[in-house]
Amino acid sequence: DFKYDIGKIKIENSEMYFSDFSLPLKFASNIQNLNGEVTGLSSGNPLGAEIKMEGTVDKYGLAKINGKMDPFDPLAYSNIKMNFHNIELTNLTPYTVEFLGYEVESGKLSLDIAYKIDKGILTSYNKIFLNKFTLGDEYEGQEGLGLPIKLAIALLKDADGNIDLDLEVEGDLNDPETDTGALVWWAVKRVLTTIV
Repeated sequence: DFKYDIGKIKIENSEMYFSDFSLPLKFASNIQNLNGEVTGLSSGNPLGAEIKMEGTVDKYGLAKINGKMDPFDPLAYSNIKMNFHNIELTNLTPYTVEFLGYEVESGKLSLDIAYKIDKGILTSYNKIFLNKFTLGDEYEGQEGLGLPIKLAIALLKDADGNIDLDLEVEGDLNDPETDTGALVWWAVKRVLTTIV
């Protein structure tokens, strides 16, 4: 029953570190020069606090995060938009190895995500733009999607060698078996399977 009401939290020249060591290749990334603010953090606000942040990802990427979230219970209610631009795709090799079975040779990623969680039910929209995306060597020991991935990617590319995808993802986060990363990759798999 503890009551709290915090007007504003300012974030200046901060840093956020993200890592995922559950993958075959360990993945880690930094968001540096993180600036912004969190306002309206209150026990009496069911829609959560308003978040506005910007930063750089690794050396040349950009990140923006805007929306509302209850940081103490994000599954109760969250409504967030995230924009990542000019992200080096080779840094995502651990994910492509896990889900596609291949390393990344080159490319840049731009990603626009809008997601809403209401009482644990997730609905999200993902716009993925891959610039000059090229897969490298197949990673031994990983099955990937069991599809001719390189063929599907070649068919997805436009005349400039870019891939533009729109994905909708839904899931019940109340289920402890739900893996949000896997949900996105399942949506990608649906697109690739349809193409093949």
